[in-house]
Amino acid sequence: MVISRFEWLQDTDKKYEVAQFSLDVKNQGNASAGSSYLIIHDPVFGVGGKYFAVNSLSSGEVQTITGYQAFPGSGTFRLNASADRYSNVDESDETNNSALTSNELTITE
Repeated sequence: MVISRFEWLQDTDKKYEVAQFSLDVKNQGNASAGSSYLIIHDPVFGVGGKYFAVNSLSSGEVQTITGYQAFPGSGTFRLNASADRYSNVDESDETNNSALTSNELTITE
């Protein structure tokens, strides 16, 4: 399970109380993968900790997850996503399950 796309859906340098993000979880293996969980969090400020269910995915199949993240105040933020959070899916490479948002989000007061 890999995060093949992870981005903010709003322009940067704006004032938001919450911001929307979107990501794709892909089964890049050769076999079907059972259901699992994904966690979203901010690695610097510690905000987040939201869990999302990932459905069983056939080989090559992608599931898009869209969500919202609230922030404690102004700053520049990136989120980290970790697929297969509890290692429910047997994989040949367990080190490629995480990704940062491809763009930063700057929140001003």
